[in-house]
Amino acid sequence: MALVLGIQLSAAMIFILIWEMAIRYEWINSFYFGQPTQVGLYLIDKLQDGTLLDATWVTLSESLVGFVLGTSIGTACGLLLWWSRTLTDLFYPLIVALNAVPKLIFAPIFLLIFGLGFEFKVVNSFAGVVIVALLSAYVGTQQADADQADLIRSMGGNRWRVFQLIVVPTALPLIIVSMEINIGISLVGVVVGEFLASNEGLGYLAIYGAGTFDMSLVLVSVATLIVLAVVMYGAIRLIGHWLLPRRHETLQAPG
Repeated sequence: MALVLGIQLSAAMIFILIWEMAIRYEWINSFYFGQPTQVGLYLIDKLQDGTLLDATWVTLSESLVGFVLGTSIGTACGLLLWWSRTLTDLFYPLIVALNAVPKLIFAPIFLLIFGLGFEFKVVNSFAGVVIVALLSAYVGTQQADADQADLIRSMGGNRWRVFQLIVVPTALPLIIVSMEINIGISLVGVVVGEFLASNEGLGYLAIYGAGTFDMSLVLVSVATLIVLAVVMYGAIRLIGHWLLPRRHETLQAPG
């Protein structure tokens, strides 16, 4: 693990060094690509005046609310489909169709309904997260072992016991995977919402920087979003390790 992390950090440092050299020797234009040293100075300045921390908190809070609501409601609905074949037959084709539609197409509708505030960005995030969570939970329930379910019933267990002891534990790995995927989706929904209608958040800083031809501000926003995504993803990975300690005990080749 330490070796992999060291290689990743080294690769990042080499990339930044080449980028800096390319700007200094005028191989590429800093107007379009920025300059690492200038971005670093800009980052420090925005941290000191509080602009970056405020924007980060806005984006983080919006994405977390959308993520938690979308994951909770989507997972609950996906598990609920296991209970009723009628509900599955009625709604599953519609859910699959909605999954194929880019969720951002609904942003103008959400904007008209919820206005320009916090709710608009949260709903944008929620719309992307909920379908993935629902489908993952439902597909997970379909992988439950029928023989184990029959065994529970033969021992006097009812449908709820089968659900509790067999279905949920079987679906849990896919639910965790969907959470890992939905971290990025929730951030995308929020940032696009900030692009469209906002005067705060990292998305707003990025679009403002682009509009004023300030590439350093754009890159500071992008770098902060990357760090935010990595931290949120790491938190979900920790939750996954806690809930499924044996999930990552996979057979790997030596070395």
